[in-house]
Amino acid sequence: MKKTLLLFPLALALFGCGGVDTLKQGLAQSQAISTDLKKALATDNLVSMNWHNGALSNVTVTFNAIPKEKNLDDIYHRASAVVAAHLSERPQQLVIAFALPPAPGEAKTLVALPKEANADKG
Repeated sequence: MKKTLLLFPLALALFGCGGVDTLKQGLAQSQAISTDLKKALATDNLVSMNWHNGALSNVTVTFNAIPKEKNLDDIYHRASAVVAAHLSERPQQLVIAFALPPAPGEAKTLVALPKEANADKG
């Protein structure tokens, strides 16, 4: 009961300050940017945004693969144009990343500690 009483004013404050609306708007913008980038570059992606003290600090676009027949400069310019078209505020940084699977035949390896480090634990 006490938790409910404590959380109720917090919920009212969030609704009152527009925090929920900002979150909804950011999610909608993120999805719109992702859809347009997929059309422009024919590659699935994930778009996330970070705010710091009310200012848009960075937008991160993570592609699931490197877009075919596109160089990094072209990817950057297209991503930058799509982000600018959907956001009224320019981010301080645009981060472009690629989530790639391991190369074929490349095995995951564990790093072994040198024998001297293992002897200290003995």
